[in-house]
Amino acid sequence: MNKTALVLILFGMTNILFPDFIAYIIGGVSLTAGIIMLLGGSIWPKRPNGESHVKFGNYKIFR
Repeated sequence: MNKTALVLILFGMTNILFPDFIAYIIGGVSLTAGIIMLLGGSIWPKRPNGESHVKFGNYKIFR
């Protein structure tokens, strides 16, 4: 049996047996995303010349 299928089956059975588990997963993901965004906003370098973009290779991503 594929490991991914086994993990999905166990995850599904866990959700059926413990429905509150989904709330903990969603809360954990939201909390982690919020902490990462908070740290990224404070650590990300500010552009002194007023340009608000990030450069990856030849691409510019504007805010």
